[in-house]
Amino acid sequence: MKPLVLVNESYHDSRGEVYPFWKFNDDIVFVEDRFSRSKYGVIRGFHGDAITSKLCGCIYGSLLLVLWDMEENKKYEYTLTDENKMRVLIPPNYLNAHQCLSKECILFYKWDQPYNSPEQQWSINYKDPTIDAKWPIDNPEISERDRNSKCISKT
Repeated sequence: MKPLVLVNESYHDSRGEVYPFWKFNDDIVFVEDRFSRSKYGVIRGFHGDAITSKLCGCIYGSLLLVLWDMEENKKYEYTLTDENKMRVLIPPNYLNAHQCLSKECILFYKWDQPYNSPEQQWSINYKDPTIDAKWPIDNPEISERDRNSKCISKT
């Protein structure tokens, strides 16, 4: 299964704008929402698991979203912004990571499974040579978990 990219029309008037983030679909029922707020250059990830689908969109600022298909060994990259309103439905068995490209960004996630602890997720190093993500901002701030994660070839 490949990631699904969604972009909907938005309604503009003198007050601002309204647009849908997700329209109900019998194939997937989301049970939890999460926000990730980051400052310029921060990288979060690579994380994933075998059961969770995630719908992601940048609701403030801009970010680079990098996905890795663990079954097909294939990379996908998307620039998500509050202006382009692109959302990406990430299937299970994918790793995901993102880097904040603006002064601040907020990534909004909808999950179809309750959040499980970091110990139950896969965590792969953000510099993994197999994935070969081209992070555009040098010297990123990284969590200890992400800095110390192993590479795919060593798991």
